[in-house]
Amino acid sequence: MEKSNLVQILQTFSGSEWRDFEKWLRSPAHNTRADVLQLFRYLRKSLSAAEPLGTGVVSRAVIPAQAQNNDHLHHLKSYLMKSLEDFLLWSAWSADVVGRQQMLAAVFRQRSLGKLARRARRLATELQVAAPMRGHDFFEKQARLEIENIRLAELENTVQSHDLQPLLDAQEVRFIVEKLQAGCLLLSQQAVSPRPYDSGLLASLVAFLANHRYLGIPAVSLYYYGYLAQLEPEEDGHFRRLKALLTEHSPLFRGEELRNLYLLAINFCIRRLNRLERGYLREAFELYQSGLIAGAFLQNGQLSRFTYTNIAQAGMGLGEFDWVAGFLEKYKKYLAPELREPVSQFNLARLYYETGRPDAAMRCLLNIEHDDIIHNLAAKTLLARIYYEQGELNALDSLLDSIAVYIRRKKVLGYHRDSYLSFVKILRLTAALDLTRAGNRAEVREKIAGMKVLAEREWLAGLVAR
Repeated sequence: MEKSNLVQILQTFSGSEWRDFEKWLRSPAHNTRADVLQLFRYLRKSLSAAEPLGTGVVSRAVIPAQAQNNDHLHHLKSYLMKSLEDFLLWSAWSADVVGRQQMLAAVFRQRSLGKLARRARRLATELQVAAPMRGHDFFEKQARLEIENIRLAELENTVQSHDLQPLLDAQEVRFIVEKLQAGCLLLSQQAVSPRPYDSGLLASLVAFLANHRYLGIPAVSLYYYGYLAQLEPEEDGHFRRLKALLTEHSPLFRGEELRNLYLLAINFCIRRLNRLERGYLREAFELYQSGLIAGAFLQNGQLSRFTYTNIAQAGMGLGEFDWVAGFLEKYKKYLAPELREPVSQFNLARLYYETGRPDAAMRCLLNIEHDDIIHNLAAKTLLARIYYEQGELNALDSLLDSIAVYIRRKKVLGYHRDSYLSFVKILRLTAALDLTRAGNRAEVREKIAGMKVLAEREWLAGLVAR
C-alpha cells in the first residue's frame, strides 16, 4: 500500500491540510462512513511515524477480524480516495477568490437574479484589480470576467450600449500570452528533439507585436522576448531584454510560470555555453541568484536536485566558492528528504575538490549511494579523478572496474552508457601510459577526439594537453 496513489497524495500534505481534511471527513456532507475516517486516521499516524503500510497490517488495524478481506480494504481505500479528490478540488477552488465570485455571478445570472449577479460581478472585478499577480492566470480570469459582463448585459437588455473594447482587449491578450507560451514550449522541445510542427499564427503574431502597445504588458513582453531568444539564439539583444524584464517584473509572477520564465533565460545561456562562450556562465549564475531570491525554483516547497546541483556547479565554475558553500548549507533543507544527504554530500565533495581538499572530498564521496543512476555515476567519476590525481592507481583500477560493471547492469541509460564507458576506457588508457612521452599524449588526444560522447571530456583533454 506504500506506493498507492492514496498514500502518495497524503505524503504531500502540510500540517494544515491534514487537519482540514480530517474536518472534511468528519462532516456528513462529505463522508458518512466511520471506517473511512478510521482508515484516514490510521494512515496519518503511520505516515507521521514512518511505520510500514503493508496491506495486511492496514487491514488488521482498521477492519474487524470477521470482516477482513481484500475487497473490504479496497472499497475503503476507494471511498477515502474519492473524498480526498473532492477535498483537493474544493481547496483549489476555495483559493481562487476571483474565480469563485465569477462563478457566483454566473449562478445568480442563470437564476435571473440580476441585482445579486451585479454585486458578485463587481466584487470579482475589485478582487481582480487588486490581485498582485499578472501572469497568464490573470488574463484568463480577465477574459472570463468580461464575457460574464456581456452576458449580464444581455440579461438586462443593455448589450447594445455596452462597451465591447474591454472584452476584445482581454480576449486578445489572453490569446497572445497563451500562444507565446506554446511557442516557447515548441522551440524548447525542438532544441533537443527536432520534430516538424505547423506553428500556425506564431510568425504573424510575433510580427504583429513588434512595437505594439501590448509589449507594455509584462506577461506579453516576457514571453515575446523569451520566444525570440529561442528563435534567434545568436541575437544577444533578445536575451538582454528578457533578463532585464525578469529583474523588473518577477514579483508579478509565481509558481511554475515564474520558474519557466527563468528557465527560458537560463536555457539561452546554456545554449551559448555549449558554443564555448564562457561569459554566459556568469549570466546564468546571476539568473540563478535572482531566481532564488524570487522563489522561482521552489516547487511545493522543494528544490529539485538538478537545480541544486546546477546552481552549485555554476558558482564553482566562476570561483564563487564562499557563496556556493553558503548556498549548499542554506538550501539543503529544501531537497526532498530521501535525496537530501546524497545530493548535498556530492556537491560538497565537488566543492572540496575544487578548493584543493581532495581528502575531504573522498570522505563525502565514499558515503554516497542512492537510486539515481546518473548521480551515482557522477560521484564515482569524481572519485576516479581524485584517485588518478593522487596516484592511487590500484584503487583507480578497481573503481573503474566497478563503474563498468555498474553501467552494464543498468538497462536504461541512453547515451550516458556510452559516455561513461568511454570515460572508463580513456582514463584506464591514460593511467597505463607514460604521459611524459609526447607520442603517448598524442595517442590519448586522438582517442578523445574520436569519442562522440565522453564524460569529463574537458578534464581528460587537460591531462594530455601539454
